[in-house]
Amino acid sequence: SGGLSVLKLSHAAERGAIEFQNAILDHIAEADPACIIPRLAKARDGSELVSVADAVGRPCCARVLSYVQGRPLHMMTLE
Repeated sequence: SGGLSVLKLSHAAERGAIEFQNAILDHIAEADPACIIPRLAKARDGSELVSVADAVGRPCCARVLSYVQGRPLHMMTLE
């Protein structure tokens, strides 16, 4: 889409949790397209999660999400 992106690497053992997070993001995007959330990029084969190895050869899961400008929740003041 031409905007900024974030590459996220996760331990391979977390794959199930990452797939669940991806499913939630997909559901929100489908239910409310105007909602400002990170959008998942798809690999050439259409997948949203790719198996890779880190710099020392450990298995990881990689995904790319669109960058959403904002402040981290821990920096917000609750009223």
